[in-house]
Amino acid sequence: MENIDNVIDVKKKLIEAIVVFLKPFYGKKNFNDNFVVWICNDQPQMQAIATDKDFVERLFAELNDNEFSNMQNHLLFKKDDPPNELKLSSILEGVFIQRISIDSLQYRITIANGKGILMESEYILDPTKQKEFNIGRGINNNHIVVVEDVKCSYIDVSSNQAKIFFLQAKGFFLQSRNDNNRTLIIRNNQEFARLVDERSSKLLKHGDVIELGNAGSVNLKFEQLAL
Repeated sequence: MENIDNVIDVKKKLIEAIVVFLKPFYGKKNFNDNFVVWICNDQPQMQAIATDKDFVERLFAELNDNEFSNMQNHLLFKKDDPPNELKLSSILEGVFIQRISIDSLQYRITIANGKGILMESEYILDPTKQKEFNIGRGINNNHIVVVEDVKCSYIDVSSNQAKIFFLQAKGFFLQSRNDNNRTLIIRNNQEFARLVDERSSKLLKHGDVIELGNAGSVNLKFEQLAL
């Protein structure tokens, strides 16, 4: 039987090492970056601990105490030997952290809640290739194209409804391009922001729903692609 005290000690060391590594990033603009914790194959005990519910709860409780309240969305564990070409920081024997800049992350836009139709099944937002994406009805000047439902005679989305744009080290923002039709951000099933004109914009987060039109004709889901 595995020594319980030894398991607890390993959990504590792993939590402390992660918290110490992340402390310099708190409060800085690059806190939007993501982090992957690689646990090598020669550390099976740590690999098992990283998937343990108690460990995860204790880790994020400790991060919350250190004011890393949203770290759940920025930290990922991988149980494998990391590729040799990666730039990694060693925090314990056989445990490394990879920092991934938000500037290199990709996102996608799809239909949410079955509301609306897009010309493409999904649109990939890659800031290394393009930093602005116009959203609207019709292909003219739009990169994310909302199309008419053949069952409906009218869709409550403007030809120049909204825009998603990228700011370095911050992420993708949503901005309204038309103050006649509303553009909403729904976060955690609640209205988070109502954008009415080009003077206001809000940073998008993974899982946000973008509701377009006064009647909520189209819902778009904003998702970060897997690391």
